[in-house]
Amino acid sequence: MFTNERVARSRTRTFLSERPDLDPARFKQEIQRVVEGVPPPPNVLDREALHRYAIDHILLPLETLGMSGYVYADRDESSLVASIVAGNVDAGFHWLHLVGQLIANRYTFYEPLTMSRHAIERCMQRTGSLTLEDMHEYLCQAFGSAIPLMTVARREHWQQCAVPVRDGLFVGSIGNGGAAWHMDTFIARKAHAQGSRWDRFKNLFPPFPDWSRDERRNIEVVGRWMNAELRRITAHATIVSRVSFLKRPHMPGFDRNAAAWELAPSKAKRP
Repeated sequence: MFTNERVARSRTRTFLSERPDLDPARFKQEIQRVVEGVPPPPNVLDREALHRYAIDHILLPLETLGMSGYVYADRDESSLVASIVAGNVDAGFHWLHLVGQLIANRYTFYEPLTMSRHAIERCMQRTGSLTLEDMHEYLCQAFGSAIPLMTVARREHWQQCAVPVRDGLFVGSIGNGGAAWHMDTFIARKAHAQGSRWDRFKNLFPPFPDWSRDERRNIEVVGRWMNAELRRITAHATIVSRVSFLKRPHMPGFDRNAAAWELAPSKAKRP
């Protein structure tokens, strides 16, 4: 089952246009406001007290914005990590990622992942989804899996990105020395689909577990599962040694659906 391309395009645009609360620029301003408003912690705090201070003064206010995060300790530093998926009609979806070094009192903002509006439209079209709510599981699988995959990709020097989800995968380009992934399109891989070179990659991964609805929509649950699977998959051989074209930059392939749309006689009458 497929969703009409015109419907997918219109509904994606409408959803992103009608959600100014998801705008990345707004989130960045709000995150900056929270970080700049944090009073300096007392110098006498031990590590445990510093963590409580960070949770009360930084993490909880960020969670009111919709971000999820945690605080953890290394040998010489304590860190706070918080993230959220934002989006607008021009940018598609962006993963916004804040990392704070609590002892050094230094905060760094990253945007490691983007998913283009085209990729969202293609996912809706090729999975037969009718709303962004129908796609929630695919989007959570994509963003939850991508961060663990980025670690492997940088180690193996991938030149294009690929993220498996149920019924397909998101693929695209890599920038900033491997630190930024751009999911540019979605490729459906269903049981009845014609063979694809991407099957070599997709078949490395088992099906996603039969989680509850809430677990399927939880990026952290997906991320933990993907981390465990990647340890197993790469235990004896690299992914790039089995999918060698990952060493070449992403080049969009021929899109049969888009070509048919462009050639359709009634295209001029369509919005």
